[in-house]
Amino acid sequence: MKNLQINYQHKTMRINSKNKVDYTHYYMAIIIGRFQIADLHGAHVALINEVKEKHPQVAIFLGVSQVVGTRKYPLDFTSRKYMIQELYPEINVMPMPDMRDNAKWVKELEKRIREVYPNTKPLLYGGRDSFLDVYESNGGYMDTYEIEQTVFVSATEVRDKIAKTP
Repeated sequence: MKNLQINYQHKTMRINSKNKVDYTHYYMAIIIGRFQIADLHGAHVALINEVKEKHPQVAIFLGVSQVVGTRKYPLDFTSRKYMIQELYPEINVMPMPDMRDNAKWVKELEKRIREVYPNTKPLLYGGRDSFLDVYESNGGYMDTYEIEQTVFVSATEVRDKIAKTP
């Protein structure tokens, strides 16, 4: 929102990869996440800034639940897209719907990436408890990069506060 408050102390924080992919071979990076919060917190800002430092082009695919306004998924896609683009207007933010079948979800994600970025080999970024395990165990062929988080914010607590706000 309007009252975007971010703790910029995390600006110099480094995020360490748990794997050995050489990110320098990738022009394009794609972050996949939910960002189910009213304002970006320090860990989100650190993640986006780190990826932007490593890649000339960055996009974000936001997970979209079929049911919005619940305690777990209080915010719709548009609200989250504007929240991100308020701080990062140059980043393309696109929806990625949830699916019951993980293999179909992986194929749909790759299809959407190829539609928007047909001539690019992107590096997909995710954090702890992210899409990475599902992606890799269901035939995903694009390279991935797992971020080791150094700032921890309870997304559950944040979502609970949002859900209680009209």
